[in-house]
Amino acid sequence: MVANNKYGGLTFEGQRNHVSFNLEAAVENGDVVTATATDGALGRGSSGDEIVGVVMRKENDNVGGVKLVGTNEIITLPRTGAITSGVQALAVAGDGTVIAGTGTRTFMVIGTQTVETVDYVTFVL
Repeated sequence: MVANNKYGGLTFEGQRNHVSFNLEAAVENGDVVTATATDGALGRGSSGDEIVGVVMRKENDNVGGVKLVGTNEIITLPRTGAITSGVQALAVAGDGTVIAGTGTRTFMVIGTQTVETVDYVTFVL
């Protein structure tokens, strides 16, 4: 018998740019997400959890397209706290934003900025 690459009601085969995942209810478009204990599902996680990707579109049924780490695309996302430019460990903050991490997954941070009252970080995903 051959595995069918089907988890949580979704088939993970042949997807490229935005891979479909089941998303926890609290997740919103633009959130940085991490893995959950449920097969085929992503969520906001807890502060310090590893970044898996960014939600590009979430549908009403809590299925959404996620841009995964490793796409080598430059992305700007809301951040919590200070993040230094250069090669840095980044993680999820647990609220959909990015924080400076302590793990081994590093990203090329291009810079940070504040627009009105929102802090952002630009990095290579």
